Amino acid sequence: MATTTDRNQPSRMHKPSDGRSVWQKHWRKLILTPIAIGVALWFLVLQPRTAKTVDEAFPTAAPVTAAAKTAPTAAQPALQPTAATQPTTQSVAQPTAAAQPAVQPAAVQATIAQPAAAQATVAPTAAAVANSPTAVKSGEFTAVEHSGSGKATIFKQADGKYILRLENLDITNGPDLRVRLLGASGASLDLGGLKGNKGNQNYDLPADFDPVKYSTADIWCRAFSVQFNKAALA
Repeated sequence: MATTTDRNQPSRMHKPSDGRSVWQKHWRKLILTPIAIGVALWFLVLQPRTAKTVDEAFPTAAPVTAAAKTAPTAAQPALQPTAATQPTTQSVAQPTAAAQPAVQPAAVQATIAQPAAAQATVAPTAAAVANSPTAVKSGEFTAVEHSGSGKATIFKQADGKYILRLENLDITNGPDLRVRLLGASGASLDLGGLKGNKGNQNYDLPADFDPVKYSTADIWCRAFSVQFNKAALA
């Protein structure tokens, strides 16, 4: 005999099918899952295997090199004897008393003038030295989470502005890589995205930049909070 409680309980029956297909029920998963897999493959597998080379010239006049110091100037050709000062074969074979005094003083003057001209070509001008950038701090990149090499240098330019230059950079590529300067007491200066994982690159520093505050340059993956490489600056 059925009790009152049994009569009040709803009958246990299977819910009728809504008639929708698998696609209609799970279309979000069927679309988003392949996209998520593709993004993960790109960031974790494919992008680290790709390379982007960026070669930027130094933004100002480069330091004076040895080749530039010894380069000949326009004044040197004047030291070479001309046809007017060179004696002809006939005058050498049959020198006369009148011709000899005219040739000898010119040869002596050219010999005396050579040391002064050589000094002018070897010594760099004051303007070239003043326009040359000055290296303030530099260091070599070392591996942290990924292998890599290169040099980071903070330069002070003739106008007083600072730049960070990365030279001969060769590191592992990755997602959302950033260039930073780090210092004591948690000081951090984000210079923007890494332009390329290989080559030579320049990064402008703020007008109020103080190189004393920063002692490390690093390559940092912002997407996964991973430090790829770092360079101790000294």
